[in-house]
Amino acid sequence: MLFYRPNLLLHFVLILLTNVEEYVILCSQIEKGGKKEIIAMEIPKIKIMVVEDEEVINVHLKSYFEKREYTVIIASSAEEALPLVAKENPDLLLLDIGLPGMNGLELLKEIRKFNRSLKVILISGYYYLSPGDEKLLKELDAFEFVRKPIGILELEQRVKNALGIL
Repeated sequence: MLFYRPNLLLHFVLILLTNVEEYVILCSQIEKGGKKEIIAMEIPKIKIMVVEDEEVINVHLKSYFEKREYTVIIASSAEEALPLVAKENPDLLLLDIGLPGMNGLELLKEIRKFNRSLKVILISGYYYLSPGDEKLLKELDAFEFVRKPIGILELEQRVKNALGIL
């Protein structure tokens, strides 16, 4: 025997439009005076960390991705970024290789000591990968290496690919 639920269509649509975890969050129910209510809970934003020594690029990327509902954390050096990665636990790292002081590859080596799951897109306008570097990138689980200049729409698509967003 089928039971009719008035909000069944709504629930079905929510499942189709979101993943199961978001559905559970969106449709968490509580009892209030014998009556069930749907509570809308805020879904955490995806966190992107940009490590780039050029301030203009930092400002541009922060503005662009925040308009698309990402949380963006900026660091101008590897030394500034290392404790922020541990504290903020970003979902994705856009990492310039040619940083002053500790370079991006050295930073990634340090990050991998405590975080193996962080998705990383390495970016550089001057750095050329040698065959040894390509092996190192695989060992460090870098998702991708991108050369500057790169269009913002192409970068956004690569970010979505890295995060598994369709």
